[in-house]
Amino acid sequence: LGKLDGAVRRKLREQLRVRRSFANNWEAFNGCIRTGRHLLYGEPAEQIVPHLEKIAAKYDRTGYFDDTADCGNYNSYGLMSLNYSLRAAELLAEGDPVRAKLERRFRPHVETYVRLIRDLIHPDGTCWTFGRSAGAMGQMQCMALLEQVLSKGWLSDEDAAWARAAARAATDRMVGLFWDEDRLWFAFHDEHRSAYRYRRSLPMGWDLLRYFLQLEDYARTDESRGRADEARTFHGGPMSKEIVTDPDRRTAIYVWSDGVDHAVLPIMGGPESITGDTMPRPFARGLFEWVTQLPVPVLTPRFVISRAGTGNAVQVGWAAWRAAATQVLREGGCDVYRVVFDRLVSCEGAPIDAGFELHTDYAFAGGLFERRDTLVVRDPVTVNSFHMEVLQPSAHPLHGEHCGAIRELAVEFESDIESIALAPVRDVRDNPVYRNYYSHPSAVWRIHGDFFELPPGSHRLLTRIRWE
Repeated sequence: LGKLDGAVRRKLREQLRVRRSFANNWEAFNGCIRTGRHLLYGEPAEQIVPHLEKIAAKYDRTGYFDDTADCGNYNSYGLMSLNYSLRAAELLAEGDPVRAKLERRFRPHVETYVRLIRDLIHPDGTCWTFGRSAGAMGQMQCMALLEQVLSKGWLSDEDAAWARAAARAATDRMVGLFWDEDRLWFAFHDEHRSAYRYRRSLPMGWDLLRYFLQLEDYARTDESRGRADEARTFHGGPMSKEIVTDPDRRTAIYVWSDGVDHAVLPIMGGPESITGDTMPRPFARGLFEWVTQLPVPVLTPRFVISRAGTGNAVQVGWAAWRAAATQVLREGGCDVYRVVFDRLVSCEGAPIDAGFELHTDYAFAGGLFERRDTLVVRDPVTVNSFHMEVLQPSAHPLHGEHCGAIRELAVEFESDIESIALAPVRDVRDNPVYRNYYSHPSAVWRIHGDFFELPPGSHRLLTRIRWE
């Protein structure tokens, strides 16, 4: 601090004095500010405790912590706040009763996240979850949580062996995907450097350095405790499982695996607007990839509708986020996740009463996925546009050898709505809209229909994807 010029030093001091009410995860930075003041100025560490209590209270309400208002979502913000809270509690002396109380309060949530990571991880241990939690920072949060829990001795010998192997596999994959040999640091962007700004920024570099230093510290502590032999069985093979993150809000994650392919399907809200990586569709490396930021309707339909009695206002709606009901079934040789979307949401996240419900069966089997949709129409609806896409993944040009197996897809579509049809596959290798950090889709199948009426009743759509 003493090396900063006077104006910058005064500005920093003023910023560190800011106090805010605690409404969402961004306001958790109050605790970070207090931690900074403790480290810079020696203020009593006890002043951090009220902020840690507030974070714990948010966990206690839903079991998860996210960047929305107590929605019970799982994403990297929950991991981030847990990692911060446990680390900040270490500023209190070991044996301090308040520190012990905080750790007892956070520990059940830590164990929940560890179990969740174990379910969501790819069978080979090299891929974590979906969307915003599967990015570089999300993986660092997962690794830091596992290493920190190991250093505290909170896992059984068997779970500890799994956690060590998983953290090392994730670290190896991150280095393989993102290490830039020329810069001797990590480069989180595609070959056109089109990642959003934070991933290109100096703060991202500092965050990563901080995490690596923490990992080293936690690993050193764990090493001193002695340890069992490492295990490399990352989960138990075939799986068809729903993980409910908040029963009142119907937020959940469905996980399917046959021991080779592994899909994660979130039914939950994300930020306050629809983005490409929070929609309710399966995510599977090399099979069902996503688009990083833009709300492209990949395996999730987008409706443009108008209804009588609304002044024929045109609305864009998605069957997204929360569900009215969910069910896990075994039917016709497939594992089926049945979801009822009782309303659409706008691009900004506002609910839309579209005049129909969408009942969707996500059906999985080895080499097969079907999205079986039934539109249950209550009131007549004019559909200006129906649009859904299927992407053919391909290896990322910069990271191809680390992308894992790429599945070649065959796509079929059936419907009793004659206006909706499957268009011939199109090349999108030069279209930047479809890039993400792990994959670089080469082609797209578009399922599309314009200007048709939906009378009351049930209407069926079936999208079938096969691979070998």
